[in-house]
Amino acid sequence: MLHISSLSGPGGIGCLGKEAYRFADFLNRCGVSCWQVLPLNPVYPHMGFSPYTSPSAFAGNDRLLSVDSLVDEGLLTKTEIGDLAESDPIRFDFHSISRKMKLLDLASQRFYADAALSADFSRFCQANRYWLDDYSLFMAIGESQHTFHWQDWDQELVFRDAAALAEAFDRLAERIRITRFCQFQFFRQWQALKSYCRQRGIDLIGDIPIYVSLDGADVWSHPDVFALDPVSLAPAEVAGVPPDYFSADGQKWGNPLYRWLDGNGHLNDVTYQWWRQRISAMLHWVDLLRIDHFRGFEGYWAIPAAAETARFGTWQKGPGKAFFQRLMQDIPKASLLAEDLGLITPEVEALRDCFGFPGMKILQFAFDGNRNNPYLPCNFRHDRWAVYTGTHDNNTTRGWIEGSEVDAVTKVRIHEYLGINRSEGIHWRMIREAFASVAYLAIIPMQDLLGLGEAGRMNVPGKNTGNWTWRFDSRLLTSELAAEIHRLNRIFSRLP
Repeated sequence: MLHISSLSGPGGIGCLGKEAYRFADFLNRCGVSCWQVLPLNPVYPHMGFSPYTSPSAFAGNDRLLSVDSLVDEGLLTKTEIGDLAESDPIRFDFHSISRKMKLLDLASQRFYADAALSADFSRFCQANRYWLDDYSLFMAIGESQHTFHWQDWDQELVFRDAAALAEAFDRLAERIRITRFCQFQFFRQWQALKSYCRQRGIDLIGDIPIYVSLDGADVWSHPDVFALDPVSLAPAEVAGVPPDYFSADGQKWGNPLYRWLDGNGHLNDVTYQWWRQRISAMLHWVDLLRIDHFRGFEGYWAIPAAAETARFGTWQKGPGKAFFQRLMQDIPKASLLAEDLGLITPEVEALRDCFGFPGMKILQFAFDGNRNNPYLPCNFRHDRWAVYTGTHDNNTTRGWIEGSEVDAVTKVRIHEYLGINRSEGIHWRMIREAFASVAYLAIIPMQDLLGLGEAGRMNVPGKNTGNWTWRFDSRLLTSELAAEIHRLNRIFSRLP
Protein backbone atom coordinates (compact mmCIF):
# COMPACT_ATOMS: atom_id res chain seq x y z
CA MET A 1 0.00 0.00 0.00
CA LEU A 2 1.54 3.26 -1.17
CA HIS A 3 -0.16 6.40 -2.38
CA ILE A 4 1.13 8.06 -5.55
CA SER A 5 1.79 11.28 -3.60
CA SER A 6 4.33 9.44 -1.41
CA LEU A 7 6.65 8.59 -4.30
CA SER A 8 9.85 10.57 -4.77
CA GLY A 9 10.54 12.74 -7.81
CA PRO A 10 10.34 16.36 -8.97
CA GLY A 11 7.51 18.77 -8.27
CA GLY A 12 7.34 18.54 -4.48
CA ILE A 13 4.90 15.61 -4.51
CA GLY A 14 4.90 12.08 -5.89
CA CYS A 15 3.53 11.82 -9.41
CA LEU A 16 2.61 9.53 -12.29
CA GLY A 17 6.06 9.77 -13.83
CA LYS A 18 9.25 7.74 -13.86
CA GLU A 19 9.27 6.97 -10.12
CA ALA A 20 5.82 5.35 -10.37
CA TYR A 21 7.07 3.07 -13.13
CA ARG A 22 10.21 2.25 -11.15
CA PHE A 23 8.06 1.39 -8.17
CA ALA A 24 6.00 -0.97 -10.34
CA ASP A 25 9.26 -2.62 -11.44
CA PHE A 26 10.26 -2.95 -7.79
CA LEU A 27 6.94 -4.64 -6.95
CA ASN A 28 7.46 -7.01 -9.86
CA ARG A 29 10.89 -7.99 -8.49
CA CYS A 30 9.24 -8.57 -5.08
CA GLY A 31 6.72 -10.99 -6.54
CA VAL A 32 3.94 -8.59 -5.51
CA SER A 33 0.75 -8.75 -7.57
CA CYS A 34 -1.30 -5.88 -6.07
CA TRP A 35 -0.59 -2.19 -5.47
CA GLN A 36 -3.10 -0.31 -3.32
CA VAL A 37 -3.36 3.46 -3.49
CA LEU A 38 -5.47 5.98 -1.60
CA PRO A 39 -8.21 7.99 -3.38
CA LEU A 40 -6.88 9.62 -6.55
CA ASN A 41 -9.32 12.53 -6.57
CA PRO A 42 -8.27 16.20 -6.29
CA VAL A 43 -7.34 17.60 -2.88
CA TYR A 44 -7.78 20.93 -1.14
CA PRO A 45 -4.61 22.53 0.33
CA HIS A 46 -6.75 24.25 2.97
CA MET A 47 -8.06 20.82 3.99
CA GLY A 48 -4.57 19.45 4.55
CA PHE A 49 -4.29 17.65 1.19
CA SER A 50 -6.56 14.85 2.44
CA PRO A 51 -7.60 12.56 -0.44
CA TYR A 52 -10.78 11.86 1.54
CA THR A 53 -11.91 15.50 1.31
CA SER A 54 -12.08 16.21 -2.39
CA PRO A 55 -13.81 18.80 -4.59
CA SER A 56 -14.87 15.96 -6.91
CA ALA A 57 -15.75 12.28 -6.67
CA PHE A 58 -14.94 11.80 -10.38
CA ALA A 59 -11.94 14.00 -11.20
CA GLY A 60 -8.26 13.09 -10.86
CA ASN A 61 -5.70 14.89 -8.73
CA ASP A 62 -3.82 17.18 -11.13
CA ARG A 63 -1.04 17.64 -8.54
CA LEU A 64 -0.06 14.05 -9.33
CA LEU A 65 0.64 14.83 -12.99
CA SER A 66 4.13 14.15 -14.28
CA VAL A 67 5.82 17.23 -15.72
CA ASP A 68 8.43 14.96 -17.32
CA SER A 69 5.66 13.40 -19.40
CA LEU A 70 4.60 16.88 -20.51
CA VAL A 71 8.19 17.52 -21.59
CA ASP A 72 8.06 14.32 -23.64
CA GLU A 73 4.92 15.66 -25.33
CA GLY A 74 6.61 18.94 -26.14
CA LEU A 75 4.33 20.97 -23.87
CA LEU A 76 7.13 21.96 -21.49
CA THR A 77 10.91 22.17 -21.77
CA LYS A 78 13.58 20.65 -19.55
CA THR A 79 14.80 24.15 -18.78
CA GLU A 80 11.36 25.17 -17.52
CA ILE A 81 11.06 22.25 -15.09
CA GLY A 82 14.69 22.42 -14.04
CA ASP A 83 13.95 24.30 -10.79
CA LEU A 84 11.59 21.64 -9.45
CA ALA A 85 14.37 19.86 -7.59
CA GLU A 86 13.60 18.20 -4.29
CA SER A 87 14.13 20.24 -1.12
CA ASP A 88 12.64 17.66 1.26
CA PRO A 89 12.41 14.08 -0.04
CA ILE A 90 10.32 12.84 2.91
CA ARG A 91 7.63 15.55 3.05
CA PHE A 92 5.72 17.59 0.51
CA ASP A 93 7.68 20.54 -0.84
CA PHE A 94 4.90 23.13 -1.03
CA HIS A 95 6.99 25.66 -2.95
CA SER A 96 7.71 23.13 -5.68
CA ILE A 97 4.05 22.12 -5.81
CA SER A 98 3.07 25.75 -6.39
CA ARG A 99 5.66 26.04 -9.18
CA LYS A 100 4.38 22.83 -10.73
CA MET A 101 0.80 24.12 -10.89
CA LYS A 102 1.99 27.22 -12.75
CA LEU A 103 3.81 25.00 -15.24
CA LEU A 104 0.58 23.09 -15.83
CA ASP A 105 -1.06 26.39 -16.78
CA LEU A 106 1.74 27.02 -19.28
CA ALA A 107 1.46 23.50 -20.73
CA SER A 108 -2.27 24.02 -21.12
CA GLN A 109 -1.76 27.17 -23.20
CA ARG A 110 0.57 25.32 -25.55
CA PHE A 111 -1.76 22.35 -25.76
CA TYR A 112 -4.69 24.44 -26.95
CA ALA A 113 -2.48 26.16 -29.50
CA ASP A 114 -1.87 22.81 -31.24
CA ALA A 115 -5.00 21.80 -33.14
CA ALA A 116 -3.48 18.40 -33.98
CA LEU A 117 -3.90 17.36 -30.33
CA SER A 118 -7.59 18.21 -30.14
CA ALA A 119 -9.24 14.98 -31.40
CA ASP A 120 -8.45 12.78 -28.37
CA PHE A 121 -9.19 15.69 -26.09
CA SER A 122 -12.62 16.26 -27.64
CA ARG A 123 -13.49 12.59 -27.23
CA PHE A 124 -12.42 12.71 -23.59
CA CYS A 125 -14.51 15.80 -22.88
CA GLN A 126 -17.56 14.29 -24.55
CA ALA A 127 -17.28 10.96 -22.73
CA ASN A 128 -16.87 12.65 -19.34
CA ARG A 129 -19.10 15.67 -19.70
CA TYR A 130 -21.57 14.29 -17.12
CA TRP A 131 -19.09 15.35 -14.42
CA LEU A 132 -16.36 17.33 -16.18
CA ASP A 133 -18.53 20.32 -17.15
CA ASP A 134 -19.76 20.87 -13.59
CA TYR A 135 -16.37 20.24 -12.02
CA SER A 136 -14.41 22.59 -14.27
CA LEU A 137 -17.02 25.33 -13.81
CA PHE A 138 -17.14 24.78 -10.04
CA MET A 139 -13.37 25.10 -9.69
CA ALA A 140 -13.29 28.23 -11.83
CA ILE A 141 -16.08 29.92 -9.86
CA GLY A 142 -14.49 28.91 -6.54
CA GLU A 143 -11.18 30.49 -7.52
CA SER A 144 -12.87 33.66 -8.75
CA GLN A 145 -14.97 33.92 -5.57
CA HIS A 146 -11.96 33.07 -3.34
CA THR A 147 -13.95 30.32 -1.64
CA PHE A 148 -15.15 26.84 -2.50
CA HIS A 149 -17.88 27.04 0.12
CA TRP A 150 -20.43 27.48 -2.65
CA GLN A 151 -23.26 28.39 -0.27
CA ASP A 152 -21.50 31.75 0.11
CA TRP A 153 -21.55 32.46 -3.63
CA ASP A 154 -24.04 34.77 -5.32
CA GLN A 155 -27.51 33.25 -4.95
CA GLU A 156 -27.91 32.83 -8.71
CA LEU A 157 -24.85 30.57 -8.72
CA VAL A 158 -25.81 28.77 -5.51
CA PHE A 159 -29.13 27.72 -7.03
CA ARG A 160 -27.61 27.19 -10.49
CA ASP A 161 -29.60 29.76 -12.44
CA ALA A 162 -29.04 28.91 -16.12
CA ALA A 163 -28.25 32.48 -17.19
CA ALA A 164 -25.80 32.96 -14.31
CA LEU A 165 -24.04 29.69 -15.12
CA ALA A 166 -23.76 30.62 -18.80
CA GLU A 167 -22.29 34.02 -17.91
CA ALA A 168 -19.77 32.42 -15.54
CA PHE A 169 -18.82 29.86 -18.17
CA ASP A 170 -17.99 32.60 -20.67
CA ARG A 171 -16.22 34.83 -18.14
CA LEU A 172 -14.08 32.01 -16.72
CA ALA A 173 -13.43 30.15 -19.97
CA GLU A 174 -9.63 30.23 -19.65
CA ARG A 175 -9.59 28.61 -16.20
CA ILE A 176 -12.16 26.03 -17.32
CA ARG A 177 -9.93 25.12 -20.26
CA ILE A 178 -6.94 24.61 -17.94
CA THR A 179 -8.93 22.32 -15.64
CA ARG A 180 -10.14 20.23 -18.59
CA PHE A 181 -6.60 19.95 -19.94
CA CYS A 182 -5.30 18.75 -16.56
CA GLN A 183 -8.05 16.15 -16.30
CA PHE A 184 -7.34 14.91 -19.81
CA GLN A 185 -3.65 14.56 -18.96
CA PHE A 186 -4.39 12.84 -15.65
CA PHE A 187 -6.54 10.17 -17.27
CA ARG A 188 -3.94 9.58 -19.99
CA GLN A 189 -1.06 9.30 -17.55
CA TRP A 190 -2.99 7.09 -15.13
CA GLN A 191 -4.15 4.70 -17.85
CA ALA A 192 -0.57 4.45 -19.14
CA LEU A 193 0.66 3.50 -15.66
CA LYS A 194 -2.20 1.03 -15.23
CA SER A 195 -1.29 -0.63 -18.54
CA TYR A 196 2.36 -0.82 -17.47
CA CYS A 197 1.38 -2.47 -14.18
CA ARG A 198 -0.89 -4.95 -15.94
CA GLN A 199 1.98 -6.00 -18.21
CA ARG A 200 3.93 -6.84 -15.05
CA GLY A 201 1.11 -8.80 -13.45
CA ILE A 202 0.21 -6.08 -10.95
CA ASP A 203 -3.42 -5.26 -10.19
CA LEU A 204 -4.25 -1.79 -8.91
CA ILE A 205 -6.46 -1.45 -5.83
CA GLY A 206 -8.30 1.85 -5.50
CA ASP A 207 -10.18 3.48 -2.66
CA ILE A 208 -13.55 5.22 -2.83
CA PRO A 209 -14.62 7.31 0.19
CA ILE A 210 -18.28 6.79 1.04
CA TYR A 211 -18.83 10.52 1.59
CA VAL A 212 -17.93 13.59 -0.44
CA SER A 213 -17.03 17.11 0.62
CA LEU A 214 -19.82 19.62 1.22
CA ASP A 215 -17.58 22.19 -0.47
CA GLY A 216 -17.39 20.23 -3.70
CA ALA A 217 -18.76 20.07 -7.20
CA ASP A 218 -20.85 16.95 -6.51
CA VAL A 219 -23.06 18.52 -3.84
CA TRP A 220 -23.33 21.83 -5.72
CA SER A 221 -24.33 20.18 -9.00
CA HIS A 222 -26.49 17.35 -7.55
CA PRO A 223 -28.17 18.71 -4.39
CA ASP A 224 -31.06 16.26 -4.84
CA VAL A 225 -28.65 13.38 -4.12
CA PHE A 226 -27.90 14.72 -0.64
CA ALA A 227 -29.96 15.36 2.49
CA LEU A 228 -29.99 19.16 2.32
CA ASP A 229 -32.51 21.74 3.41
CA PRO A 230 -34.39 22.80 0.23
CA VAL A 231 -34.24 26.49 1.16
CA SER A 232 -30.71 26.95 2.55
CA LEU A 233 -29.13 23.90 0.85
CA ALA A 234 -27.33 23.30 4.15
CA PRO A 235 -27.28 19.89 5.87
CA ALA A 236 -29.11 19.58 9.18
CA GLU A 237 -27.04 16.47 9.97
CA VAL A 238 -23.56 15.47 8.88
CA ALA A 239 -21.47 12.32 8.68
CA GLY A 240 -19.01 10.86 11.17
CA VAL A 241 -18.50 7.95 13.52
CA PRO A 242 -19.18 7.45 17.24
CA PRO A 243 -16.37 7.16 19.81
CA ASP A 244 -13.97 4.36 18.84
CA TYR A 245 -10.36 3.17 18.92
CA PHE A 246 -9.13 6.35 17.26
CA SER A 247 -11.09 9.00 19.20
CA ALA A 248 -12.88 9.19 22.56
CA ASP A 249 -15.26 11.81 21.16
CA GLY A 250 -15.80 10.03 17.86
CA GLN A 251 -15.12 11.81 14.59
CA LYS A 252 -17.31 14.54 13.17
CA TRP A 253 -16.38 14.53 9.50
CA GLY A 254 -18.90 17.16 8.44
CA ASN A 255 -19.80 15.56 5.10
CA PRO A 256 -23.42 15.79 3.92
CA LEU A 257 -25.45 12.62 4.19
CA TYR A 258 -27.20 10.99 1.24
CA ARG A 259 -30.89 11.09 0.43
CA TRP A 260 -31.04 7.30 0.26
CA LEU A 261 -34.83 6.91 0.19
CA ASP A 262 -37.54 8.50 -1.92
CA GLY A 263 -40.93 9.67 -0.66
CA ASN A 264 -42.26 6.10 -0.77
CA GLY A 265 -39.47 4.63 1.32
CA HIS A 266 -37.75 2.99 -1.66
CA LEU A 267 -34.17 3.43 -2.87
CA ASN A 268 -33.92 6.92 -4.32
CA ASP A 269 -33.21 6.44 -8.03
CA VAL A 270 -31.39 9.77 -8.38
CA THR A 271 -28.97 8.88 -5.58
CA TYR A 272 -28.48 5.36 -6.88
CA GLN A 273 -27.72 6.52 -10.43
CA TRP A 274 -25.11 8.97 -9.15
CA TRP A 275 -23.46 6.20 -7.15
CA ARG A 276 -23.59 3.77 -10.08
CA GLN A 277 -21.83 6.30 -12.29
CA ARG A 278 -19.27 6.92 -9.58
CA ILE A 279 -18.38 3.26 -9.00
CA SER A 280 -18.37 2.53 -12.72
CA ALA A 281 -15.98 5.43 -13.30
CA MET A 282 -13.63 4.29 -10.53
CA LEU A 283 -13.58 0.72 -11.85
CA HIS A 284 -12.14 2.07 -15.09
CA TRP A 285 -9.23 3.34 -13.00
CA VAL A 286 -8.50 0.23 -10.93
CA ASP A 287 -8.92 -3.55 -10.87
CA LEU A 288 -10.29 -3.80 -7.31
CA LEU A 289 -12.11 -1.05 -5.45
CA ARG A 290 -12.06 -0.65 -1.67
CA ILE A 291 -15.34 0.82 -0.40
CA ASP A 292 -14.36 3.06 2.49
CA HIS A 293 -16.68 2.97 5.54
CA PHE A 294 -18.72 0.10 4.11
CA ARG A 295 -20.78 -0.11 7.29
CA GLY A 296 -22.43 3.19 6.28
CA PHE A 297 -24.44 1.31 3.66
CA GLU A 298 -26.11 -0.73 6.40
CA GLY A 299 -26.33 2.03 9.01
CA TYR A 300 -24.65 5.41 9.36
CA TRP A 301 -23.93 7.83 12.20
CA ALA A 302 -25.88 11.08 11.72
CA ILE A 303 -24.61 14.03 13.77
CA PRO A 304 -26.49 17.32 14.22
CA ALA A 305 -24.59 19.89 12.16
CA ALA A 306 -24.41 22.25 15.14
CA ALA A 307 -23.06 19.62 17.57
CA GLU A 308 -19.54 20.16 18.89
CA THR A 309 -18.52 16.49 18.74
CA ALA A 310 -19.68 13.23 17.21
CA ARG A 311 -20.90 11.97 20.60
CA PHE A 312 -24.35 13.42 19.94
CA GLY A 313 -25.12 11.44 16.78
CA THR A 314 -27.66 8.68 16.17
CA TRP A 315 -27.68 5.59 13.99
CA GLN A 316 -29.78 5.76 10.82
CA LYS A 317 -30.57 2.92 8.40
CA GLY A 318 -28.64 2.85 5.13
CA PRO A 319 -29.81 1.53 1.74
CA GLY A 320 -28.60 -2.00 2.52
CA LYS A 321 -29.21 -4.91 0.17
CA ALA A 322 -31.43 -2.94 -2.20
CA PHE A 323 -28.45 -0.81 -3.24
CA PHE A 324 -26.00 -3.66 -3.85
CA GLN A 325 -28.55 -5.94 -5.50
CA ARG A 326 -29.17 -3.29 -8.10
CA LEU A 327 -25.49 -2.37 -8.41
CA MET A 328 -24.36 -5.94 -9.02
CA GLN A 329 -27.05 -6.34 -11.66
CA ASP A 330 -25.86 -3.20 -13.44
CA ILE A 331 -22.12 -3.89 -12.96
CA PRO A 332 -21.93 -7.69 -12.54
CA LYS A 333 -18.14 -7.82 -12.75
CA ALA A 334 -17.58 -5.15 -10.10
CA SER A 335 -14.70 -6.26 -7.89
CA LEU A 336 -15.23 -4.65 -4.48
CA LEU A 337 -13.46 -4.84 -1.11
CA ALA A 338 -15.44 -3.83 1.98
CA GLU A 339 -13.68 -1.63 4.54
CA ASP A 340 -15.59 -3.15 7.44
CA LEU A 341 -13.78 -1.53 10.36
CA GLY A 342 -15.23 0.30 13.33
CA LEU A 343 -18.42 -0.69 15.14
CA ILE A 344 -19.45 -3.70 13.05
CA THR A 345 -22.76 -5.40 13.78
CA PRO A 346 -24.08 -8.77 12.58
CA GLU A 347 -26.24 -6.83 10.09
CA VAL A 348 -23.12 -5.24 8.53
CA GLU A 349 -21.43 -8.64 8.31
CA ALA A 350 -24.54 -10.14 6.73
CA LEU A 351 -24.62 -7.37 4.09
CA ARG A 352 -20.94 -7.94 3.28
CA ASP A 353 -21.26 -11.71 3.12
CA CYS A 354 -24.49 -11.66 1.12
CA PHE A 355 -22.56 -10.35 -1.87
CA GLY A 356 -19.30 -12.16 -1.17
CA PHE A 357 -17.31 -8.96 -0.63
CA PRO A 358 -13.98 -9.57 1.10
CA GLY A 359 -13.54 -7.69 4.36
CA MET A 360 -10.47 -6.35 6.15
CA LYS A 361 -8.37 -7.61 9.05
CA ILE A 362 -5.97 -5.26 10.87
CA LEU A 363 -3.25 -6.95 12.91
CA GLN A 364 -2.71 -3.92 15.15
CA PHE A 365 -6.29 -4.45 16.42
CA ALA A 366 -5.70 -8.11 17.33
CA PHE A 367 -4.11 -8.02 20.77
CA ASP A 368 -6.70 -6.84 23.29
CA GLY A 369 -6.53 -10.12 25.23
CA ASN A 370 -9.80 -11.53 23.85
CA ARG A 371 -9.05 -15.07 22.65
CA ASN A 372 -11.88 -14.69 20.10
CA ASN A 373 -10.61 -11.39 18.72
CA PRO A 374 -11.59 -11.51 15.01
CA TYR A 375 -8.34 -9.81 13.95
CA LEU A 376 -6.12 -12.61 15.31
CA PRO A 377 -5.01 -14.66 12.28
CA CYS A 378 -5.73 -17.91 14.13
CA ASN A 379 -9.40 -16.86 14.18
CA PHE A 380 -9.73 -16.27 10.41
CA ARG A 381 -12.39 -18.86 9.45
CA HIS A 382 -12.10 -18.44 5.68
CA ASP A 383 -9.89 -16.68 3.14
CA ARG A 384 -12.23 -13.85 2.04
CA TRP A 385 -10.11 -11.20 3.73
CA ALA A 386 -7.49 -8.61 2.99
CA VAL A 387 -5.14 -8.61 5.98
CA TYR A 388 -3.09 -5.53 6.83
CA THR A 389 -0.50 -4.81 9.48
CA GLY A 390 -2.18 -1.37 9.64
CA THR A 391 -3.97 1.04 7.33
CA HIS A 392 -3.26 4.67 6.39
CA ASP A 393 -5.11 5.66 9.59
CA ASN A 394 -2.89 3.55 11.85
CA ASN A 395 0.52 4.33 13.16
CA THR A 396 3.35 2.45 11.50
CA THR A 397 3.95 -0.90 13.20
CA ARG A 398 7.20 0.34 14.74
CA GLY A 399 5.58 3.61 15.82
CA TRP A 400 2.69 1.64 17.30
CA ILE A 401 4.80 -0.72 19.40
CA GLU A 402 7.41 1.88 20.41
CA GLY A 403 4.95 4.63 21.38
CA SER A 404 2.25 5.03 24.00
CA GLU A 405 -0.52 3.13 22.16
CA VAL A 406 0.62 -0.26 23.48
CA ASP A 407 0.93 -0.81 27.23
CA ALA A 408 3.34 -3.26 28.89
CA VAL A 409 0.74 -6.03 29.31
CA THR A 410 -0.30 -5.83 25.67
CA LYS A 411 3.34 -5.92 24.57
CA VAL A 412 3.79 -9.21 26.41
CA ARG A 413 0.70 -10.54 24.62
CA ILE A 414 2.05 -9.44 21.25
CA HIS A 415 5.48 -10.95 21.87
CA GLU A 416 3.94 -14.27 22.95
CA TYR A 417 1.70 -14.50 19.91
CA LEU A 418 4.47 -13.60 17.47
CA GLY A 419 7.01 -15.85 19.20
CA ILE A 420 9.51 -13.10 20.01
CA ASN A 421 10.88 -11.69 23.26
CA ARG A 422 11.43 -8.04 22.29
CA SER A 423 9.93 -5.41 20.02
CA GLU A 424 13.00 -4.95 17.82
CA GLY A 425 12.22 -6.06 14.27
CA ILE A 426 8.53 -6.52 15.12
CA HIS A 427 7.43 -5.05 11.78
CA TRP A 428 8.89 -8.06 9.95
CA ARG A 429 7.20 -10.48 12.37
CA MET A 430 3.86 -8.77 11.77
CA ILE A 431 4.42 -8.80 8.01
CA ARG A 432 5.26 -12.51 8.16
CA GLU A 433 2.08 -13.15 10.20
CA ALA A 434 0.01 -11.40 7.52
CA PHE A 435 1.66 -13.37 4.69
CA ALA A 436 1.24 -16.65 6.60
CA SER A 437 -2.49 -16.14 7.18
CA VAL A 438 -5.23 -17.70 5.06
CA ALA A 439 -6.38 -14.24 3.87
CA TYR A 440 -6.34 -14.15 0.09
CA LEU A 441 -4.74 -10.68 0.13
CA ALA A 442 -1.91 -9.56 2.39
CA ILE A 443 -1.46 -5.78 2.04
CA ILE A 444 1.42 -4.07 3.79
CA PRO A 445 1.91 -0.30 4.05
CA MET A 446 5.19 0.70 2.46
CA GLN A 447 6.21 2.35 5.74
CA ASP A 448 6.19 -1.07 7.44
CA LEU A 449 8.17 -2.70 4.64
CA LEU A 450 10.75 0.06 5.16
CA GLY A 451 10.67 -0.41 8.94
CA LEU A 452 9.85 3.24 9.63
CA GLY A 453 8.81 4.68 12.98
CA GLU A 454 6.06 7.15 13.78
CA ALA A 455 7.61 9.80 11.51
CA GLY A 456 6.35 7.73 8.58
CA ARG A 457 2.71 7.82 9.67
CA MET A 458 0.34 8.97 6.90
CA ASN A 459 -2.69 10.14 8.90
CA VAL A 460 -3.88 10.66 12.47
CA PRO A 461 -7.71 10.55 12.44
CA GLY A 462 -9.24 13.63 14.02
CA LYS A 463 -6.07 15.68 13.58
CA ASN A 464 -6.50 18.55 11.13
CA THR A 465 -2.88 19.33 10.26
CA GLY A 466 0.32 17.49 9.45
CA ASN A 467 -1.28 14.56 7.63
CA TRP A 468 -0.97 13.13 4.10
CA THR A 469 2.44 14.65 3.36
CA TRP A 470 4.73 11.65 3.93
CA ARG A 471 7.10 10.66 1.13
CA PHE A 472 10.04 8.27 0.95
CA ASP A 473 13.43 8.24 -0.73
CA SER A 474 13.45 5.80 -3.65
CA ARG A 475 17.00 4.79 -2.74
CA LEU A 476 15.44 2.72 0.06
CA LEU A 477 14.07 0.30 -2.57
CA THR A 478 17.10 -1.94 -2.39
CA SER A 479 17.68 -5.33 -3.97
CA GLU A 480 17.93 -6.78 -0.45
CA LEU A 481 14.44 -5.51 0.42
CA ALA A 482 13.01 -6.89 -2.83
CA ALA A 483 14.62 -10.26 -2.15
CA GLU A 484 13.15 -10.45 1.38
CA ILE A 485 9.63 -9.62 0.19
CA HIS A 486 9.96 -12.11 -2.67
CA ARG A 487 11.11 -14.76 -0.19
CA LEU A 488 8.00 -14.28 1.96
CA ASN A 489 5.78 -14.42 -1.11
CA ARG A 490 7.46 -17.69 -2.13
CA ILE A 491 7.34 -19.29 1.32
CA PHE A 492 3.62 -18.59 1.75
CA SER A 493 2.57 -19.37 -1.85
CA ARG A 494 1.69 -15.75 -2.66
CA LEU A 495 3.71 -15.42 -5.85
CA PRO A 496 1.58 -14.64 -8.96
